[in-house]
Amino acid sequence: MALVMKIDSGWKLRCAFEGLGRFDQFSNDAYDALVDWFDGMGEDVELDVIGICCDWCEYDDLAEIIDDYDVEVVSLHDSDMDETEYELMIVDSMLDMGHTMLDCGGGHWLVSQ
Repeated sequence: MALVMKIDSGWKLRCAFEGLGRFDQFSNDAYDALVDWFDGMGEDVELDVIGICCDWCEYDDLAEIIDDYDVEVVSLHDSDMDETEYELMIVDSMLDMGHTMLDCGGGHWLVSQ
């Protein structure tokens, strides 16, 4: 028999990270986004704190994502797009490259490695 703990909030996930000295790995909003993402998978997932740390990186600026992943996009200021369309273009480009992007709100993003 296995001992199972349901993690249904960002706070609970952050506490699990704290137990392994990784409390400040992500922002509160990023922990919430991760819980929502894993919940959306529709199946139970074994918690692997170190694996999540290796699989996800948090960014607070789209420009950093564009630079780190060599995303080829036009400048927002050089286009007729609004900010939402621009963000969607970057998300689509990242998906094409095999990465998932989660919007954490407040300009923060999680990117799967």
